[in-house]
Amino acid sequence: MAKFIEPGASVLELGAGLQCLRKYLPENCDYQACDLIRREPNDILCDFNKNQYPVLSKKYDYAVGAGLLEYIYDLPLFMSKIKSYADEFVFSYAVCDQASNRRWKHLLSRDEILKIFTAAGLLIQTETEWEGQKIFHLVKSPQPS
Repeated sequence: MAKFIEPGASVLELGAGLQCLRKYLPENCDYQACDLIRREPNDILCDFNKNQYPVLSKKYDYAVGAGLLEYIYDLPLFMSKIKSYADEFVFSYAVCDQASNRRWKHLLSRDEILKIFTAAGLLIQTETEWEGQKIFHLVKSPQPS
């Protein structure tokens, strides 16, 4: 997922967990974790399933979520809320024709997850696969003039 991120970019990791992304980021990236649990003093607390979205002091170049979307109750709401957090987004998703897990909140096909991205005003820049998951690099749709 880090391969989509430019060196020196600011990165907000949503649902950061153990913050594994941090060690794979390109040089000189400004990293900020956002999760249910504060693991580092500067981590931002959030609980997307309880509608506890952080108010950020700045906009990031990238917002990234690895293994997050499968656990969000209301994906359309989530996408609409986090759209203001960054200019570009990188998300993984295990589409239902690739995997299933009883702990996940939903099992969506590729077309279904793409409809949610599109409804939120996000377009696929790049799509790839990694270990049975789709990786989506998304950008905001151009605003009509």
